[in-house]
Amino acid sequence: MNRIKPSFWLFLKNSSKILIVLVIPLYVFDIILFTSDRIRSSPDAYVFSCLTVLYALSIPVFGTTLLPEWKKFQEVKGLFRSGVETIGEITVVYLAARKLYITMKYVYRQETLFKTIEIPLRSRNIKNLAVGQKVTLYASPQYPTDVVFRDLYINTF
Repeated sequence: MNRIKPSFWLFLKNSSKILIVLVIPLYVFDIILFTSDRIRSSPDAYVFSCLTVLYALSIPVFGTTLLPEWKKFQEVKGLFRSGVETIGEITVVYLAARKLYITMKYVYRQETLFKTIEIPLRSRNIKNLAVGQKVTLYASPQYPTDVVFRDLYINTF
C-alpha cells in the first residue's frame, strides 16, 4: 500500500514545543554571536576562531532539542506506514489555554473508541474543523487508542 508521507515541518508546527525546539536555540545563538562588541569591531583570527567554536557548540545544542521531537515524528511516521486507516468523526471541539482540543470517535475492530488530541492555535486552517466532520485516522494495530489525525501532517487543509 502506497500512502502519503507525513511532513516533519508540519509535525513541528503542530507540536506544542516548537518554540523550545526551534526558536529559543536560534535566538540564544543570535544574541551570543551578534551582540558582542568584540565580534562586531575586530574581524581577526581570534574572533573567527570564537565564531567557529560557537557554531560548533550550537550544533549539539540544536540537535539535543530536536532529537526528542524527531523520535516522536518517527512514531507518527510509523503509524502512517503501518497503521490501520479508519474514518473518524469529530465529536467535540473546544478551546482552552491557547490550544484547540478535538475529540474524535472512531470504530476499530467493531469497538467504538474516542481520542482527544490537542492542536496549538498557530496550526494552519483549524477553522475548518467542525463537529460532525469526517476525518481520516491511522490507528496502531497493537494499541488501537494510539491514533494520528492524518490531515495535521499533510497538506490537505
